[in-house]
Amino acid sequence: MRESGPECAPEDPLISLRAYLCHPEGRVGIRWKRYDVRVERHNRTYTTLLIVLAFFYAMSLITMISMIGSPAVKPESRWVFVMTAWIEGVYLAAMVVTLVLRGTAPAAGRIATKALNIVMLVAFPFGTAVGIYGLLKVDKEGGGAGTANPTITPALIGEAKGRPNGWVYAIDGTSDPNGAVPPERIRGAWKVNASGEIEGEFIPNGKYRPLV
Repeated sequence: MRESGPECAPEDPLISLRAYLCHPEGRVGIRWKRYDVRVERHNRTYTTLLIVLAFFYAMSLITMISMIGSPAVKPESRWVFVMTAWIEGVYLAAMVVTLVLRGTAPAAGRIATKALNIVMLVAFPFGTAVGIYGLLKVDKEGGGAGTANPTITPALIGEAKGRPNGWVYAIDGTSDPNGAVPPERIRGAWKVNASGEIEGEFIPNGKYRPLV
C-alpha cells in the first residue's frame, strides 16, 4: 500500500498525523491485523457486557429503593433492601467510573478495569462471569501507554529492511491504513536504522486512545 506524499516524517514519529513507514518513494501503511483485531474485539465485547450489566444494576437499584419506601415491607426487614441498594449503588458507580476512564484516560482505565474485575468476582453469577472474562481477555496487549508493547514479527522485520532510516508505526487495528489515521489511533513506533534494522525500544504514543 504505497502512497505519494510529503517527505519523510520528522524525527519525532508521534507528530505524524498518519501512521506510515518513512520511505524516499512515499509512505507505506501497516495494519496490525493479527495483533490488534483480536485485542480490540475483546475490549469492545467487555465494554458492551459492562454497559449491559450496569443497566441491570441500575434497574435493580431502582427496585430496591422503591421497596425501601414501600409500606408493604416490614420495618424489621427493610435493612435487607437498604444494604442491597448500597451494594448495588457502589457496583454501579464503579462500573460507570470504569467505563468513563476507559474512554477518556486509557492508562487509568486499565487500572480501574482490573480492580473492578477482581471486585466483581463475588457478584455471582453475572458479575463473576464478566469479571473472569475481563481478567482473562481484556487489556492484555497493546502499544499505547500503560500496555505491553506490540511484538516484533518476522513480517515487520521484513518491512523494516526495505525502509532504512525510517520509522515503523503500530496502527490501531480498527483504523483503515489506506485512509487518514488520527494521532490517537497510533499505538507507537520503532526507529529503523540505516541498515534497515529496528533499533531501540518501542516508543509508545501517550496520546493513543483505543476504542473500548
